[in-house]
Amino acid sequence: MMKDGQVDLITNFALTKERLEFSHYIMPPYAIQQTVLYVQKGNKDLIRSYPDINKSIIGTVKGAHIFERLHIDPQIQCVEVTQQTQLLEMLKNNRVSAILGIETNLNYQIITEGYSGMFERAAYTPPDAYGVHFAISKHSRHNNLEPQIERELTNLLQEGEVSRVIDNYIRE
Repeated sequence: MMKDGQVDLITNFALTKERLEFSHYIMPPYAIQQTVLYVQKGNKDLIRSYPDINKSIIGTVKGAHIFERLHIDPQIQCVEVTQQTQLLEMLKNNRVSAILGIETNLNYQIITEGYSGMFERAAYTPPDAYGVHFAISKHSRHNNLEPQIERELTNLLQEGEVSRVIDNYIRE
């Protein structure tokens, strides 16, 4: 949708070379997000290191640009779905050993979708964290707003407002 201008602005957008072709990224990133693996409560030691992933079935969202090593390692068995909410149900029903996602997004969905207390972070944390951005489609008629959005975002970051919003977003 960003590629053809059906969407003007998107949030939580990871910067990739491919996406630069059709998106203007608002700088700076508004948050640094940690990639995490979640398992069923009581199973955090199931994945203590990267080699433990080889013994597990990992649920991921198709097209997510996180923990790229996992997607290119032929020894890892991944199950891809179209929406993150599907992953939570799959983990609950033991269809996957663990799910991969962004910590704030998973925490929010665990809380709002009624999964509180069912899952926990695996002992192993993937090494990658990355900045997430607002981005404007290069086909948007609102591209002229990019400098203004960057100024306002910078002000909100300096005032700590973005951190407060994110903290409220994931609070139970």
